[in-house]
Amino acid sequence: SASGSSHFACNRDRGLPNLVEMRGFLPILLVLEQCSSVDGARYALTDVARRANRPPAPMESPGAQARHVVTLKGFHNKQLNAAYAELSGAEVNGKPTFWSETDMFIYWCDKDHTWKVDDEGYWFAVSESGNCPAAAQQLRDSAGALPSGRAWQERQGAVWVELESAGVSSTERTCSSYDSDRHCSEAQEGCRWSSARGGCTAHWQLFGPEGPNFTDVRQGNLGTCYFLAVLASVAHRHPEVIADLFVNRGAWMPGGPALVDEQYPVYTVRFLLTGQPTLVAVDDMIPVGRTGQPVFVKYSGNGNVWPIVLEKAWAKVFGSFNGVEAGQGPEAFKAIAQAPVDVVRHWGAGASTEDVWSALLDAVEHNYPMYAASGHVSVVGIATSHAYAVLDAGWAKVNGTDTRTVRMYNPWSVNRYNGKVTDNDQRDGHFRMLLEEYVKAFWKTCIAKVRRGYRLSHKVLTKGATSIATRLELDVSSDRPFAVQLEWPSMRLSTRGGCDKLDPIVSMEVVKDGASVNTSQIQSRRGTDMSNVRADLPGASGTYVVNVRAEFPAAAWVDEAVLNTYASEAIAIRDAGPLPEQPLRFVVLAGFRNASLNGRYDERRSAPWRIGDRETYWAANGCYLYWCKRFDTWSAECGRFELNQKQPIWCSCQARAPAYADVGQVDTPKGFQEFNGTFWKTEPLAGIISNSNTAGASLLQERGDAPGAASASHERCKQVIRRLEALNNGEAIAAARFDALFPPNATSVAQPGEKCGDSARASRVSCSSYGKRWRSLFDVMGDMAR
Repeated sequence: SASGSSHFACNRDRGLPNLVEMRGFLPILLVLEQCSSVDGARYALTDVARRANRPPAPMESPGAQARHVVTLKGFHNKQLNAAYAELSGAEVNGKPTFWSETDMFIYWCDKDHTWKVDDEGYWFAVSESGNCPAAAQQLRDSAGALPSGRAWQERQGAVWVELESAGVSSTERTCSSYDSDRHCSEAQEGCRWSSARGGCTAHWQLFGPEGPNFTDVRQGNLGTCYFLAVLASVAHRHPEVIADLFVNRGAWMPGGPALVDEQYPVYTVRFLLTGQPTLVAVDDMIPVGRTGQPVFVKYSGNGNVWPIVLEKAWAKVFGSFNGVEAGQGPEAFKAIAQAPVDVVRHWGAGASTEDVWSALLDAVEHNYPMYAASGHVSVVGIATSHAYAVLDAGWAKVNGTDTRTVRMYNPWSVNRYNGKVTDNDQRDGHFRMLLEEYVKAFWKTCIAKVRRGYRLSHKVLTKGATSIATRLELDVSSDRPFAVQLEWPSMRLSTRGGCDKLDPIVSMEVVKDGASVNTSQIQSRRGTDMSNVRADLPGASGTYVVNVRAEFPAAAWVDEAVLNTYASEAIAIRDAGPLPEQPLRFVVLAGFRNASLNGRYDERRSAPWRIGDRETYWAANGCYLYWCKRFDTWSAECGRFELNQKQPIWCSCQARAPAYADVGQVDTPKGFQEFNGTFWKTEPLAGIISNSNTAGASLLQERGDAPGAASASHERCKQVIRRLEALNNGEAIAAARFDALFPPNATSVAQPGEKCGDSARASRVSCSSYGKRWRSLFDVMGDMAR
């Protein structure tokens, strides 16, 4: 039609003509690749015109439609040095623009009388039109005459910088893209022509010739920086971990048992979810933008599509791409690295620059992947509320002086750092910054303690009437360090089902030869956003006994947890008898000005939790309470988890838990103190309002989650967990050439009315704009190869 829409009746495989509308130039490729011939499309157009009582428009033969391609060079941002093709449908003020395959674009600005090259995406071009009333002009035939020294500008952060030496290095008139035979270059190593699908393929490859690399990770228009920063970090330190995520490779690798021209690509990914390996199968259909290129993770070229596939698999786990926006590094590290994770906080009482530096150096020495989360205020150009991969830390020359520096990678693949280290390359997203700048700009560092050759062993623990109470044995033959972890469903999984935050009450004790290593929910979680507890063992052969107690008072629907080991060997985990099902003692506090202090506190008796050989009480959010003898009052704090660094000087080694008699009296003790950041202030109305010894209704019953009161919502929550077992549907995908659990339509992007985008870039739009166009990675790689 005159508006640029194209209507085709597509026979495809089933002999039933389907009328399809596609808008724009590249989407026509999708139709042609799915139909048996161009002649069939011509017939359909004629038939549609006849029924509309108007003469059919002439049908151009393949190759008849010409377009211009302009190649640019000389820009500081090397991604801008690329071929830009004229693209109808991506217009500014009614004028066409030129786009690269990675969503970079160029346009002419009458106001500034210069060519501009940008990488912010189509939405920026629209807003820029206010400064350029006639923003874009088509290059047309004059493209061939543009001098290479024409005053081009590129956007660097918030300003436009003129580059006198940048410009057009070559131009060409090409045949239209669907004339594919002319683009299957014999020079492409490993690329063969597939007549059945009509394009170039590199055998469904995932990795380029150099394997996984952190520069393969390029964030698009989805707020998954936490996930992509973790991918980049792991790829940098342990690329073999990335490669090992992909299993059942016969479905897509060269030489696979069923790899023929008509084979439908299926990728199977192994994540660690709820403490155990979980297989997730996906096909190669992905959401694309106006240029036909991926919108959520950008394709870096050279066959490196692994970040795109992994993000799609991650989205399938949680039901949609929107469902994986906004997260924390430990969540992704656990799923991908499948190793213990530590969190080092930069701010708050007890935090120090030296502690951060020591943790960074230890991670570098042991080759641990690292991740950093920025704060809400921008420092030295670091994007706020954004995640970066930490590549390295060490001494380096800065302005002629040896200085402590940290090397970073921004998953946006651009560098906007503007601090004191001035010799960074601004083009590709990785840069060095001073340690002091790093500590101020980022509020935490996450470290995945990946050890080469280590493996995971696991055992599912089933809940009894009200709790998990069991004793297990581990036979260890190695003397190398290992970790024992107890895992439960993550917050993202539980909230997906509309379920309550779990907040379990957990204690785990690991004993060998009478020596005990104790752990519990708070300290060993290393952070409130983690859904596991952990005990680190120094390593010694022998038999270990693990005593586990776990209650889920706020989530009666949780039926099981998983105990796993991360060790240099496979470890058999066997039952060694039940433990008595005794509820853990707790008190509930209220009356504090700091609302975080009002909550449930569980008794911690084991050695790591004692101060002055006395017990303490802890809440699920990291707050804790203790008795201060010097002032004869109770004190409560929130913040750091390192208990020995949180005590006021005047109460050092003076804290103890309430005696059992105290706990049994609802009205005692009163006169708690809370720390307001500067001094301790007495809150006379704060104190215990209920406890585990009262005769009244239990906390479980008060919340309406008592045993026997299961509801439809509980069943829905259970279904979220059971759904994980069905995600390994690779055979069904290959047979139907369609993924029924994650179809290529708007439902897999988001629910109606939801918004998608990167909050760190302040760009969020309706998700519906991303669910309309899907394309296969097969075709994306073919375009880039051409």
